[in-house]
Formats: sequence, structure tokens, C-alpha cells
Amino acid sequence: MLGSIRPAIMLTFGLVAGHAPALAQSGNIDWHYNSCAGFTTNDPDQQILSCSWLLDNGGLDAKTRAVVHLSRAISYKGKREVDRAHADFDSALALDGELIGAYGLKDSLFREYGRFRDALAVATTWVSVAPSAIAYERRGINRVLTGDLAGGESDYTASISRAATEADKVSITMRFCRYLAQTLAAMRRTYDETPSGFCTDLLARSETLPNEQRALSEDIFAFALFARTGGNTDDDAVLTLLADARRRNPEMAAPEVRVLEFERMIRQRSLQLLGFWPGETDGKASPETRTAVADFQRRNGLTASGVFDTETVATLKKMIAEKFPE
Repeated sequence: MLGSIRPAIMLTFGLVAGHAPALAQSGNIDWHYNSCAGFTTNDPDQQILSCSWLLDNGGLDAKTRAVVHLSRAISYKGKREVDRAHADFDSALALDGELIGAYGLKDSLFREYGRFRDALAVATTWVSVAPSAIAYERRGINRVLTGDLAGGESDYTASISRAATEADKVSITMRFCRYLAQTLAAMRRTYDETPSGFCTDLLARSETLPNEQRALSEDIFAFALFARTGGNTDDDAVLTLLADARRRNPEMAAPEVRVLEFERMIRQRSLQLLGFWPGETDGKASPETRTAVADFQRRNGLTASGVFDTETVATLKKMIAEKFPE
């Protein structure tokens, strides 16, 4: 998790560098600055301590305080201290409403815990402040996750129109298609009942990309087909796509293994839709997924094994059907 947000930390303190005079008053401030930025430590507790010291003692101007709040929020996010992270994101935005990184990180934190309408509100503000390709993409994905598929497709179109390169368009298409397919499969809705713009041109868009990226597109499209057929593990078209993806990138799982991971992806998304954070919805049996499953089981009177057993899967399906009636 921390590895995935490290680029955001570096970007954040690239912004701080523009306010270096406010931070360069003493060696002590320099030490806390480097620690808060993550330049000298990967320990989130020390980063939080240093960011807090800067906010209390650094004599920072408003824009620099906003960036330090944002960095501390990133550390709290990595520790799963959700309320503290949100409080720092809000403080950062109150001090500097154009601090774009805060919108993206706050949006993703809401989404991780299944708070999709809150994430949608953040992304909507983001679009109004900076109507970029990524802002429209995030809002569109949140619309998909709240069941507004037509709105999601509209934002997908807006995002594509603002993408700088063809490779960016492919990346946006892949993310939309993956979210659409996983979400519909978790909701037990077939793909043919929805707008299809996210996935129909995915393979055509990726034809000119290197093999590894083309393989990823084929993998995502295979999942879209898997979702469309209601999770048919023997679908020849799905298995053929996965075999081709593995030929392009031998590090990809064998087709039979990947299909089983597709099933786990649907269960991971189901947990997320119900407010449990399973980590990446990638079909892997990660520690985060096992923790989320155990939490779900405890809250529903099941044995907290951390495993998707028959009773747990049946309970997941029942609760999803209640929350998202057809």
C-alpha cells in the first residue's frame, strides 16, 4: 500500500520545494522536513511526528501547511487511520483548494471502504476545480460504483477527450472496463444490460502497445467477457484471451488459475461494495483480503476463518442482492 502512494509523497514535496525559504530556518526544521517528506525514512509514524512538528513549530505559510497536512494524511492513509487521514485531507483543502493531490487521495480512501457516494462528491468538486482527464475518470468510476452507468459513460467520454496521448486513452479505457466488469459481476448483473462503451474498443485501442500492456488489455477484456456470461469458468473465448495474454507476457497466470482469480475478484468487489477493504481487487489471496473476509464473517455471525467458504459466499451474495436489487 505504502509503495503505491510513494509517488504521491514525492510529488507533494516537489510542491513544498517551492516554499523552501519557509522551511530552511534551521537544521532542525530541515531534518523534520526531510522526514515528513519521506526522503530520509519510510516509517509512517516518524513521518507523522515530523509533519506534526512542522505544523506546530515550523512557522509555515498557508500553502506549505496545506502540503504538510497532505503528506501527513498520506502517512495516516498508509496506516489505515481513516478518520485522521480524512481530517488532514480536509485541512489541506481548506488551506489550498487547488491542491489537486488531496482530491485524488481523499477520493481513493473513500472508495477503498465502499463509501462511493462520498468519493463521488469529492470527485465532483475536483472536476469543478480542475476538469482534467483524471478528474473526469475518477468521477466516472465513482458513478459506475454507485450504479449510475450512463453518467459513468459520459464521464468516460469526457476523460478520453482530455487524454494527452493514445497510451493515456488506453489506460483510461482499461480502468473503466475493469471497474465496470467487476462491479456488475459483484452486483450479479449481466454485462449486456448496461452501456458498453468502456470495453467494446479496448482491444482495438491497445493493438499498437507493447506486449505486456497488450496482455493486460486482453486480461481485462477476458474478465469483461467472464462477467458478461455470469462467471462461466469454461468459456472458450475467455480462456483463449487469457492464453494469448500469457503468450505475450509469460509472467501472467495460467488461464485456469486466472479464471479462479476472476471469481475471487468478484468476491473482493462484493466486500468493497459492502464497506470492507480487501486491498487490491486483483484476485490474489492477500493479507488485506483475508482480514476483510474475517471482519465480514465476525459481523455476520460466521466463523472468522478469513476464507471465502461456502457459507461466507452465500452470505455475501444475499447482502449484495439486498443492497442492489435488480
